[in-house]
Amino acid sequence: SRSAVFAPIPRLGLICLDEEGSAAYKQDRTPRYETGWVARRLASITGARLVAGSATPSVATYSQAVNGGIALARLTERVRGRDAHVELVDMRDEAAEGNRQPLSRRLVEVVSRALEREEQTILYLNRRGMATFVMCRDCGRSVQCLGCSVALVQHAEIEGLVCHYCGYSRAMPSVCDFCGSRNIRGLGMGTQRLEGMVKKLWPSARVLRLDSDVARGPDSYFNVWETFSEQRADILVGTQLVTRGLDLPAVTCVGVVDADLPLHFPDYRSAESTFSLVAQVAGRAGRDGRSSRVVVQTSNPEHYALQCAAEGDYQGFYEAELPARKAFVFPPFADLAVLTRTDRDDTKAASSAREAAEAIATGLLREGIDGIRVMGPSPAFIHKLRGEYRWQVTLKGDGLERARHLAPRGKDWSFDVDPVT
Repeated sequence: SRSAVFAPIPRLGLICLDEEGSAAYKQDRTPRYETGWVARRLASITGARLVAGSATPSVATYSQAVNGGIALARLTERVRGRDAHVELVDMRDEAAEGNRQPLSRRLVEVVSRALEREEQTILYLNRRGMATFVMCRDCGRSVQCLGCSVALVQHAEIEGLVCHYCGYSRAMPSVCDFCGSRNIRGLGMGTQRLEGMVKKLWPSARVLRLDSDVARGPDSYFNVWETFSEQRADILVGTQLVTRGLDLPAVTCVGVVDADLPLHFPDYRSAESTFSLVAQVAGRAGRDGRSSRVVVQTSNPEHYALQCAAEGDYQGFYEAELPARKAFVFPPFADLAVLTRTDRDDTKAASSAREAAEAIATGLLREGIDGIRVMGPSPAFIHKLRGEYRWQVTLKGDGLERARHLAPRGKDWSFDVDPVT
């Protein structure tokens, strides 16, 4: 795990950072750090060699490599097995032709063929639960968490609703809390609903599900993988837990049920996340040399991230992504940091953040520090989290450490360099 980078190892000679572009290397709670940055500092201090490997390196790291900042080694051929054939299915066409089910006809066909050949399938959907939100069809309001500004997710195992951020839960309402209507319905699809749909489509198939609801401990996680790797199951439905670093030779079919989810996220790395997701999921198929297919369902098949992922063209993706980063001055062309103020009083949080933004801007001007832009304040993507409102000030530019001393400190403040979201 990422904390291993702090292990007190004498005579350290080699540090290996596998899947270096993974967001899991970011510690987003105090003490905040990015494992790759710590590893580079550790290698510099100890003289150890650092090897960072990935089939989908981060744009920032790859930019360093092509510009000579770090050495670059390329593997031009797969170590073993063969590349799977990746197909993009336009879900707009599916809907226009009368199929409004979450699984396209092409994906159903490919899964059915794999089952006939007694081969295995992975279906990926990065949403847990039964329905992703519950909405009143009369007034249009969804059932919200009391402590967070997010919709509650329907879960079958508790026959109720759960917040995925703070853990708050409640029973499924029989009437709308706002208008009293009984016309309430769970909408959207998570892995639980997908699992149920798969069992109905292929009743004789042995189906497993792997997400954080199932893998609540190491034993349950490894039990699922052991069952699937020993081919005692035919179809595995899962979230991002199924995407990386797993050798499953019998998998010849992979379905990405909704490839558009990361594209719609308010993050400058959304295209990078999408490319990485599809490429990593596709890597689960074809590992023993058998002909394999990856079906990627999307409503945006023209997007360069999906086009390049389908072709396995990282260089093409990098060359398409870099101009957009440069135009909007995002990393690797600038550094980012987010100063966050939290408070149970929304007005107080906003006012304090506004004062901090003004103080930082004034301090930069007073001290003659240029090349740093102060933006905001603005509400965080999830404005209310665990009962506290969050307002953010964003700093963009080079050498942000020059402005760190101008930011307020304290238990109600956090300063996050290179934030994940």
